[in-house]
Amino acid sequence: MRPRFRLLRAEGDAAAAAEGQGAGAGAGAGAAAAAGAAGAAGTVPEWRQQIPEAIRGEKTWDKFKDPAAFYQSYHAMEKMQGSMVSIPGKDAKPEQVAAFREKLGVPKDPGGYTPPQGEGLDQARWQRWTGHAHKLGLTPEQLTGLATLEAEERADQGRTMRQSFTAGLDALKQEWGEGVFAKNVTLASRAVDRHMSPEGKKFLDDSGLGDHPELVKAWASVGALLAEDRYIEGRVAGLPSVDEAKAEIAMIRAAGKAHPANNPSLPGHHEAAAKLEGLYRLAHPGKAA
Repeated sequence: MRPRFRLLRAEGDAAAAAEGQGAGAGAGAGAAAAAGAAGAAGTVPEWRQQIPEAIRGEKTWDKFKDPAAFYQSYHAMEKMQGSMVSIPGKDAKPEQVAAFREKLGVPKDPGGYTPPQGEGLDQARWQRWTGHAHKLGLTPEQLTGLATLEAEERADQGRTMRQSFTAGLDALKQEWGEGVFAKNVTLASRAVDRHMSPEGKKFLDDSGLGDHPELVKAWASVGALLAEDRYIEGRVAGLPSVDEAKAEIAMIRAAGKAHPANNPSLPGHHEAAAKLEGLYRLAHPGKAA
């Protein structure tokens, strides 16, 4: 029943309006909450709702937009694991070790290695190399790399040795003089030919030791003794013999100041003096004019 007075009717209408608005607001809030809940549920793809709840919230699932992407990733991981090599432990069985080595590319036996070309490895030496390489589990590429490195080091050592011998021979030439050096080298070669076997001479040639300055000096001394006793030829083409050198020295000394070798004031003194010194070296090695 409506109030009789206008003021009361106004208050009643206001209360009724407020009640109606409150009811409407409550209904609207409930609908909004329901819609929000539905929206929140809608942000999680259905396929992810199949993931166990304990791990469903993991960030890792954010990388996949759908099940197909997850399957592809898992398949790639399986392939990668299949190609991975596990290092056998201390207690690994022989067949596990063999499988590991096979995956690395180690041959089944030493005969599976191929010798590198041009490295100077003879058959016996190569067999020793391959035997050790197989025990160590080296791949063919690793063994070839070691063989190449060893050959390079041997070549470097050979070059260093030859350079050292060349420097030593140059010093010997300075010590002896050109003529004596040529003669002594010839006598040394003749002594080697007489007393060394073909195998020994080949060794000197192959090793380069035939140019070792100390060996040249030693064989030159042997050659001088053999030439003196007429066991080898003592004359060297282009050079006077010991007797000839001594005879020429005597002639120069007998000429006195008339010979340029004995008189610094005469033309050609330096050349004549140098020749005289060479004659002395030929006649009396190790002694100055």
